Formats: sequence, C-alpha cells, structure tokens
Amino acid sequence: MKNTIKKASPMIGLGLLVSSAALMYATTSHAAIINWQDNVPSATKPFAGNAAQLARLVDNDIMVYSHPSQSLNLASKKGTLHYNNVRFSSAAIIVPAKPEQVKQLLSQYSGYAGLFPTLTKATLLEQSGNITQMKYRIHVPVPIPVLSFNEDVVMQHQVSGNSIQTLIVDSPIQYGTGKFEWFPVDSNHTLVTLTQWGDLDKPKGFLVSTILKAIPEIKQGIPQSVDTFVLETLKRKFSPDGKLPTQGPRQLPYKKLQQDEIQLVQQLNARSGNPVMFIHRPVNMPYSNRAESLQFVSTYATLKAPAARSTQVLGSPANFKNMFRQVSKVQVKPLSKQASEAEVMVKVGLGVIAIPFRINLRYYNEPQNKLYYQANGGDIEYMQGQMQFSPLSNQQTFLSMTSAGKIGDNAPFLLKIGKSLPYSDLLPTVGGAPVFIYKANQYLSNSKNS
Repeated sequence: MKNTIKKASPMIGLGLLVSSAALMYATTSHAAIINWQDNVPSATKPFAGNAAQLARLVDNDIMVYSHPSQSLNLASKKGTLHYNNVRFSSAAIIVPAKPEQVKQLLSQYSGYAGLFPTLTKATLLEQSGNITQMKYRIHVPVPIPVLSFNEDVVMQHQVSGNSIQTLIVDSPIQYGTGKFEWFPVDSNHTLVTLTQWGDLDKPKGFLVSTILKAIPEIKQGIPQSVDTFVLETLKRKFSPDGKLPTQGPRQLPYKKLQQDEIQLVQQLNARSGNPVMFIHRPVNMPYSNRAESLQFVSTYATLKAPAARSTQVLGSPANFKNMFRQVSKVQVKPLSKQASEAEVMVKVGLGVIAIPFRINLRYYNEPQNKLYYQANGGDIEYMQGQMQFSPLSNQQTFLSMTSAGKIGDNAPFLLKIGKSLPYSDLLPTVGGAPVFIYKANQYLSNSKNS
C-alpha cells in the first residue's frame, strides 16, 4: 500500500442514495443489435498507454479516476447522438489471476447473475459474431415499496482483443457506454480496468428521475460509485478478504505514494477536474471496548482557494449549513483549544419522503494542517477520517482525505434501509467524497466573490 489522504462528511446520507441510483439501470423492452464502433478511451490513456505505471499506482487498492472532458458520438436506438462535454470515469484493480481467467469470467454474461449483487437474472436476447445483446434483471429490495427496484436492463457487449465494450440499449439512464480491459502484470496477476460514462441529465422512470431531481449533486458521485461497485465485486470474487488486520486508535489506513506518484495524481486531478480515489481493503478499528470493520477511502482533490482559507472553511462544521442545503442545523461546542464537538442535523428529501438523521462528530486539530474526526454518537454510529491541507503555488489547496463510515444497528428506520443496498459500508463513502469536494469548491468560490 502506498501516502495519506483524509475525509468524511454529512454527505454519507447522500452517498446511500448515490449507491441506489448508481445501480438502477432498468427497462422492460428490447431492441435489435445496434452497430457501433468502440470510442471509449482506454483506462491507460491518461498514462500514455503505460499499463505498468497505472498498476504501480493501484498496488493493493482499487483506484478510481476521471479522464479529461471530450466530445463523443454515441450509438443509440434513436441514431447517433453527439455530446460535446463527456467525462469518462475509470477504475483499476490488480487481481491474482491470469488474463485468460479474467476474460473467461467477464465474457460469460449469463454468469453475471450471481456474480454482481442485485443482478438476479441474465437472458440472452441476440447474438451475432462477437456481439451479444443481454437482458439483465436487477432487484434491489428495500423495506419501503416505493423505493424498491425490480426491473430489467438491456445491454450490448462486444469482445475484441483484451477488452469487452458495452453499450446501454434501454435503461432509465438511457444513454451510456463503457468497457472492461485487462493487462498482464506478471505471470499470476492481471490489471483489470473499467471505463464508463452515462448521460445522467436525461433519465426516465419515476424512481431514478425523482432521486436525480431531488438531489442533483449526487451526479458528481455516481460514476465513482458504479466503478467501485463493479470492481469491488471482482475483488471479492478473485481475492476475498481474509482475517482483517486491527488498527490502533486513530491509525487510519493510508496510501504511501512516492513524490513522482503524488505529482502524477495531481496531474490526473488537474486535467480532469475530478478527484482521484483509492479504496483500501477493510480493517478493524477500535470503538469503545470493541473493534468495528471499516473500509476506508483515500481521496485527492484540488480546492479552489488558498490553504489557510480552505482549512478555515472545511475545518469548521458550522460552515456545512451553508455548503449543503440538506443540512438544517449545526451546533458546535468547543472542548479545548485543539478539540471540539459538532452535532449536524441532516434531512434528505425524496419527493414525499424525507430522511432525517443526526451526525455527532468530534474534531481534533493536528500538526501539519491535519484535522482528525470521529463519530461520537448520533445516527451514523461509525465514522472516522482525517483531512490534510497542502498549499499549491497557484493560490489553491491540495486536499488529502481518508475516511470511512457506515450505519449501525441503532440507526432510525428510514436511514437503516440503506443497509439493504449492496456494499452499504463502502459506496456511501465513495459517492459522498466527490459530492463533498464539489460543494466545497462551490462554497469557496462563492464566498470569495461575495
């Protein structure tokens, strides 16, 4: 594993909804095979095609990053659609398997049912040469019927060389494309990547449309959630977690990056405008008299304000009320010169349904512009994280964050329904990080200009 990063926020509640939205591709119809050419960028493109360089960064984690904005011609049932501003998202992982084993698993589409959580049925619709059109049944059971999901999605897969390209044919996320790629690392390990994009501005269907309309900012975290959902599944298939290591108090997992790797991460962030993320394997963290398993996510991003201003704004939970419209109230109580407690009241509305919850956090100011925080009661029982603010030469800040959070058994019912979603102890953190950074940059820019 490889340098530290740091983060957590009340957006964990939004992350739960990101998780559900990210999994909800559905339809009940089917179309004939669509002719299309693969124009999805390779996951190695930001690395000048150097898969070894990407593999070095990935190491033992799942890495998630974005590509620079580009134009795209996309095949669809309605003909060719043109987009001027598309930003693909990629994720990468190294699995203990040969490339042939990876190809065999990913090209057996009927086996996706039982491999990916929520995907319960896979039906072959049509096949022509190396092109296959499949219908997948997706079932996401939730105790509230209006939020449950039980639909179909039609996708078209195309195998060529070391990749499988996929085109969305029918779905509430109507238009999208992506591909798997695999690259040998050594005789027994393979780098597996997923690169994908979906048009989140033209959804159809009541549930997905309602979620995206009610909380439009979650669009910032859906691509990363999709990436993580898929590659976390492959990780558990090829390399399931064994006995979890136990960390000491406030000893968070971190990413050890060399200086050249830090510069590369900063370049990826600057070119795409999106954060670079690393999903670590789970660890046991001490809570009171017990250990609780948590899966930490390390995030690197650029804040559009000097380090002193960024530290002041993000280091004070009182600002969350102005940053996030879902935060209704924040109460901060100083404990000492270096510590404070914050009670954050959040209400997430989905049409006629509102999900209120309370987050209690204890903050500790640490040397080297670091801020550590940990859940201290409230409805999100398990949360730990750390932020570090490093000045950049252009009056901006390089934010390094490490965070983890999950809902406990004592959460309110409406919040606890998130535990019925797959990887509910991971996807909220993944989806919440880009939303947090997006809203933080919005606030920093607006407050500077006001």
